[in-house]
Amino acid sequence: TGKSTLAASVAAVVPVARLFNIGQLVKEHGIAGDRDEARDCWVLGEEEENAVLDLLEPEMAKGGCVLEHHSCGLFPERWFDRVVVLRADNSVLHPRLTARAYPESKIAENIECEIMEVVIEEARESYAKEVVVELRSETEQDMASNVQSIAAFFSSWSASPPQPTSTAAATTLEQPRGSSPAPMTDASQPEDATPVRRSTRRLRGDAEMETEEAQHAAAEVEEAQEEQDVSLA
Repeated sequence: TGKSTLAASVAAVVPVARLFNIGQLVKEHGIAGDRDEARDCWVLGEEEENAVLDLLEPEMAKGGCVLEHHSCGLFPERWFDRVVVLRADNSVLHPRLTARAYPESKIAENIECEIMEVVIEEARESYAKEVVVELRSETEQDMASNVQSIAAFFSSWSASPPQPTSTAAATTLEQPRGSSPAPMTDASQPEDATPVRRSTRRLRGDAEMETEEAQHAAAEVEEAQEEQDVSLA
């Protein structure tokens, strides 16, 4: 009842949806940073993050994308029209992770992450409030309802697609309801395929930030020129 199942189900019932699993993408393209043996996962540095973004950029420009990942802070804000954060009570989460044979230390990190609401807070800080949606993901009924809800969003998106600067239809994330910041390990993916972000990149792409910096510098030059003209007068 996690994000992988939800993302795959949405892609199966929505003709225009194209699914991108970030863990699989990293593995298929050989994008790997340092290995964290203690947590049995790969850690993505800035170089690896940029490689992921470069791979996704042309796909996102086409629209209709569903990105499945355990975090949203890596991606530019302009990519998404909807960010879905899945929630589950810790009484549901703990047995779920135990069934996956996760070590207790990893389970504890996930539970702590939920208690501190790390993922939902990151989403709220990263995107406009109308973009972020929380969905309960504890039962099969929840799953069916969530698929229907996201499929309905796709229908409205397809009827009036957004501007090219905001082309992704949804991203699905999972955070149990009910957890201090912990390493962002993906509870629904094979452990050796799970990338973890090392850096804390902001939401906008590098090109956007460079444009804003250039505009800011130009404004400062113009202001200085005006002050000089006033002094000469």
